[in-house]
Amino acid sequence: MNLALHTRRSFLSTTLLAAPTLALAAKHSFSAPRTNNAYTFAAIGDYGTGKTEQLVVGEAMTQAHARTPFNQVLLLGDNMYGEADFRKKFELPYQGLLKRDVQFKAVLGNHDMPTMEEQLAYDRFGMKGQRFYSFAQPEANAQFFALDSNMMDAPQMKWLEHELAASRAAWKIVFFHHPPFSAGKRHGSDMNLRNRLHPLLAKHGVQLVLNGHDHIYQRTKPQQGVNYFVSGAGGKVRKGDMDASDSTVALGYDDRYHFMLFDVTAEAIQFRALNDKGQEIDNGVIASATKSVATAAPVIGSYQLFLR
Repeated sequence: MNLALHTRRSFLSTTLLAAPTLALAAKHSFSAPRTNNAYTFAAIGDYGTGKTEQLVVGEAMTQAHARTPFNQVLLLGDNMYGEADFRKKFELPYQGLLKRDVQFKAVLGNHDMPTMEEQLAYDRFGMKGQRFYSFAQPEANAQFFALDSNMMDAPQMKWLEHELAASRAAWKIVFFHHPPFSAGKRHGSDMNLRNRLHPLLAKHGVQLVLNGHDHIYQRTKPQQGVNYFVSGAGGKVRKGDMDASDSTVALGYDDRYHFMLFDVTAEAIQFRALNDKGQEIDNGVIASATKSVATAAPVIGSYQLFLR
């Protein structure tokens, strides 16, 4: 399958036999109606370049916020490529969101290690000096767990198991930089993290995991009820990087920069991926009772649909 030829493609309605809980929707794209009591957040990874592309994505996020206000942005790592110039690489690109009092929560990526201490202390990243931490959103009955995948040491693993076991939240959402499941050719799946983390996440009923690192968009087929996403093209994109032979992938997109939006209610998490032009490249709903995922096809772009 050629990864770069298609600029627009219709969607073939089918069911992925390898993932019976994932039912694909009919031929046209859909957006489920947003409920008034939804808690809405965004996610973006691998963004901190300070270059024009990051500014364009930041403006697209501001425009998305004007249409559908969101409360918070999860930063999936690689927040600062090179020196920690917070004004150039964060405050200017996202000034439209900061002016609207949108809150940010960050984790560290591999490119953040040289400036780790500065980032941990930076108030607007919300880490409060901690490499890993959790926070709750009671209005959505959700708890978020932020991890440092650069150093998944014993203290962090022990903390995570304790926090997950103690959580009574209906939704458990985990975010960190390196993906346990990725079809990116440059990096791909971090098998050490998959072997160590995935059994723990599945055991404690985590429904949603967000990663970056590979400069692509990817939705993985549900893995024992855990839904993994790679959103690593907030400031860099690696065109043609999707590996079509990876059978864990439900959908990938490696054509343009992008970010994600999520609406969380008691019943479901609605997700959308939007490119830097504000065009929808993927959407769907994760149902709380069954952990099933109903999705519709993206309608634009050089995306890949992995039908097995």
